[in-house]
Amino acid sequence: MIYVICATPRTRSTVLCDLLVSSDVAGYPREYHEGHESLKDLDITDPATYQKYVSVSTSPNGVCGIQVMAKERHIVEKFIDFKNIKCIWIRREDKIKQAISLLKAHKRNCFYETDKTQTNDDLNQIKITRDEIAYSTLELTAQDMSWRYYFQENKVFPLTIWYRDLETETQQKEILKKVLNFLGIET
Repeated sequence: MIYVICATPRTRSTVLCDLLVSSDVAGYPREYHEGHESLKDLDITDPATYQKYVSVSTSPNGVCGIQVMAKERHIVEKFIDFKNIKCIWIRREDKIKQAISLLKAHKRNCFYETDKTQTNDDLNQIKITRDEIAYSTLELTAQDMSWRYYFQENKVFPLTIWYRDLETETQQKEILKKVLNFLGIET
């Protein structure tokens, strides 16, 4: 079984993927274009690369999880019929905070918690303009809406998870149960 985590940047999608990987029964979902070290520098539009991605993303019980950012959906659509698989849509309500988080990540070249190379003082020194925030907010909103329109157009009914649902360890455990139930995976 293949499922897809449909995301935009800075929605805690990596947290969700880490939870699913830790379950040992929900595949090994990582971001399609760069999530698995063994696939870096390969042509992501090549069907052979997709097959390699599926093989490294599949757990022993045959479950494969794939994380797809809105910007890469057109590439993955060549290989996956979203209408015939289960989709998990991870979203963030506050697009301005999402935009600021993304801009900071870009400016410090640090996208994951494990990438921490700067202190909070360094983060406070990062200069972000209102125009950058406005543009990034519009871009992230457009990406999120592209998922919405895609789901509506194709009659896909995803499980929706919000950024706020993954804040605490307790919430994360509940979301993991909810996702595994949605996917029909028994633990």
